[in-house]
Amino acid sequence: MTLGVALADACREIAARAKEWASQIKNILTMVENAFNAIKAMVDMIGTAMSNLTSSIREIGKDCVDPGGG
Repeated sequence: MTLGVALADACREIAARAKEWASQIKNILTMVENAFNAIKAMVDMIGTAMSNLTSSIREIGKDCVDPGGG
């Protein structure tokens, strides 16, 4: 086998591995993106719940009197 043929074979092997790795990396990045989007949705829901809770506490607090009838 000549150096030129061996070099061409090596280049093909490297290209094939790079393509495979790129595909695996793409899958990992897609999973990370999906996880981030799910976490963001949960944080948004928690923020809405906290806002609603704060509003409810304020509403309940309007009817409260000082401790001891004060």
